[in-house]
Amino acid sequence: MSRDQVEGIFSREGVLSRVLSPNFEWRPQQGEMARAVWDSLEYGGSVLVEAPTGVGKSLSYLIPAVLYAQRESKPCVISTHTKNLQDQILEKEIPRIQRIVDRNIRAVVLKGRGNYLCRTRWESFVEEAGGTNDGERIVRLLTNWVDFTETGDLSEAPELSPRDRHVLARISSDDRFCASNRCTPETGCFYKTSRKEAKEAHLIVINHALLVTDLFGAGGGLPDYDSLILDEGHHLPDAAAGPLSYAVSEKSLEGALKSLGGRGEPGVTDDLRKILRSVTSPEQRRVVLERLRDLEAETGRLLKSARGFWQELQAAPVYPKQWERFRYGPSSPNLESFPSSGPELCQQLAAHLRKIAVEIDDVANIDRHERGDVREPAPVREARRRQDRAMEMLGYLEELLTPSERERVYWIDPTGPGGSTLRTSPLHVGRYLRDSLFQKKRAVVLTSATLSVLGSFDLVADKLGVPESQRETLALPSPFRLEDQVQAWIHTQAPDPNDPSFVDVIAAGVEQLAVKLQKKTLVLFTSHDALRKVAERLEDPLAARGIPLLAQGVHGGRRQIRNRFVQGESAVLLGAASFWEGVDFPGQELEVLVLTRLPFLVPNDPLVEARVERLKAEGKDPFSSFYLPEAILRFRQGFGRLIRRQEDRGLFVVVDPRIGQRNYGKQFRESVGVPFRQATAWDEITAAGEDWFTVDPF
Repeated sequence: MSRDQVEGIFSREGVLSRVLSPNFEWRPQQGEMARAVWDSLEYGGSVLVEAPTGVGKSLSYLIPAVLYAQRESKPCVISTHTKNLQDQILEKEIPRIQRIVDRNIRAVVLKGRGNYLCRTRWESFVEEAGGTNDGERIVRLLTNWVDFTETGDLSEAPELSPRDRHVLARISSDDRFCASNRCTPETGCFYKTSRKEAKEAHLIVINHALLVTDLFGAGGGLPDYDSLILDEGHHLPDAAAGPLSYAVSEKSLEGALKSLGGRGEPGVTDDLRKILRSVTSPEQRRVVLERLRDLEAETGRLLKSARGFWQELQAAPVYPKQWERFRYGPSSPNLESFPSSGPELCQQLAAHLRKIAVEIDDVANIDRHERGDVREPAPVREARRRQDRAMEMLGYLEELLTPSERERVYWIDPTGPGGSTLRTSPLHVGRYLRDSLFQKKRAVVLTSATLSVLGSFDLVADKLGVPESQRETLALPSPFRLEDQVQAWIHTQAPDPNDPSFVDVIAAGVEQLAVKLQKKTLVLFTSHDALRKVAERLEDPLAARGIPLLAQGVHGGRRQIRNRFVQGESAVLLGAASFWEGVDFPGQELEVLVLTRLPFLVPNDPLVEARVERLKAEGKDPFSSFYLPEAILRFRQGFGRLIRRQEDRGLFVVVDPRIGQRNYGKQFRESVGVPFRQATAWDEITAAGEDWFTVDPF
């Protein structure tokens, strides 16, 4: 296996062209990327590859990865951000590679432990749920799947209603239940079976969440590997922040306390009662049951104390107004305004958990003596699992109330889904990735359609923590003729985005484009508030014309409105953050794209505030070194929704007048590689659009 073989596969008349004929289209960028990937795998180091849509980057990294894995007899790990890309790799690309390279190529998808069924926990759930109507209904729904599943992948189980989905967490694999030597692939452990299959594969396909969980020592369970390829790599910093961040909300703290048991709540004390049913000594059983009742009473008192703490916090001077955030830290003087009941609550909870640990050990010893079996039964392990989670929550709460790390950002969020929430995240995940990934793995390839800003990879490399000494970069040109496929406009007379009349101008323009052009139109917002206001103004006019309006958060979530958008001949979709990237609308599924505002970061976001303060302390200009490059990268991602194939055509409109008026506007315009025209009114843009779509440039 050599670089020459890679060259031969991707050459104009190579193996790839013959296997994919007659639909093969030779792209020199694809071969260039494949050579860069091979060199990284062969010689080590890190390479960042920007591969625009249309390059065919999946085959560019998968084929070198397969060839290298075959030669070295060790797996190469492929990490993606989305399940859609994983499905594409397994269902579309791997069959191609088997025809191109070797029919014996093996690829597996690995998921985190919680995605697999645990038969032991399932049996425990069946026993526990048997006496309730809801439980029996769920058991009937899942039993057939449990009996016949070959993978144990919970995503393949029959769909549960939203109110029943919590059951999946009660029957999923857990390290408390997987520690025994009796839990093996041979005995039907789905989690361990998946890990055994991974060791025998050439490619292991995972997502970024599992990758960082494994990197940071939180039990990802990946086999040994030294070569890693990350697609959708610009998502890695956010993925890395996940296991390094934590939060405690009203709802999560109450849930942790309730999991200890009491007042009809299934929890530790209920688990222990199951064990006591088989205790032969009535006196011994009576004594333990009395202690369990005392523990349940104490849990009730703790719940009351927790609710009092949140009430005190909400009444404190530091508590932010709705939609605001309050940031604090180790040296913040405002910590004096935090409720004094917080540390006291932590002390009470710690003492309570110590008592519960003792009780679990006592009951486990009684059971061991009764059965003469050293292996702990499922209810005891379930009790220990619940106690572990409560201990983890206690540790989080103690750190959030008495912050100690200066490289972290701490803040109060009054509008979290679980009510009032205390949160913390690392200020910069790059140092964690540098230490755990780039300095540990021999070869790392990271690719995405958008990694650079005006030819520079510095912003992304800094966020990722890629050491400059071991970093190579490659920015491939787009294979599309964008200047022929896109007509781009700036509305120069639109008001400033902060002007109250701005939403009226957006609504009027979108209505005109939708009615006159009758095309699929995507309108991207940086603010949910602005999105909702525009949706209100468009609802009746578009309905009168028979044009569907789909507003994110108003007419459904991302997946739901995306699926409805691609149906029919014309529609308008109003999308926020999650529609700026990661959605694919080829051909006539999207022909008009409107960006309402340049996507600058929100300055009062706690993490943004802290980052800006750090840059100022380092003597750097936050706007030019942080705000602007981040916005340009996001702008490019938004633009990338429009053209997905060689034959696509589209109208691109930027309503924010700053792109034409401010000095930095030129950098935005140059970043997408198309010339911009300027218009003073929507009529001009609409008329030009009508002409544009009647002419075939091909």
